[in-house]
Amino acid sequence: MNELFMLMITTLSLAAFFSVAVVCVRKQSHGADPVFSNIAEGTHEDGLITRTLDSAITTKHLLGKRGDSAGDIDICGASEMPIGIITDEGDAGDNTAVQLLGCAGGTVKMVASGTIVAGEVVYTAAAGKVQDLPTDAGTYYHVGVAVTAASDGEEFEAVPIQATASTTVS
Repeated sequence: MNELFMLMITTLSLAAFFSVAVVCVRKQSHGADPVFSNIAEGTHEDGLITRTLDSAITTKHLLGKRGDSAGDIDICGASEMPIGIITDEGDAGDNTAVQLLGCAGGTVKMVASGTIVAGEVVYTAAAGKVQDLPTDAGTYYHVGVAVTAASDGEEFEAVPIQATASTTVS
């Protein structure tokens, strides 16, 4: 009876150990670790998708729009609807990770096109950057709320949302 009991306890202990090991390995491979741009085209993971750059990009964390074809991404303009944040730099034809707007857990980095104050709603701006409330007439896209402050060209943390159109009149 004791031997059977010990065998059951040992078997359960080993099963628990291997279950924890599998969870730890899965967390390491699917956690919040950085995602690099050299992943296979079409890869989806934690709100990220891989796209091919239409043009060279020399600044990380710019807003991106659909490119020339469905598998491409290009820098977003002020009045264009963004699909996500291009997380890396690269040359035209390179694959890169895109953090989809509305799919991110927590905050993401964005690039300011002027002074951004923490707590402000941010909108699309020229060259893939974001701005506070636009003053020029036109259609812009609300893409998040700033968590930290920034000046022109600086990265800051924001809570992203799915892009929604907003029309301003001067």
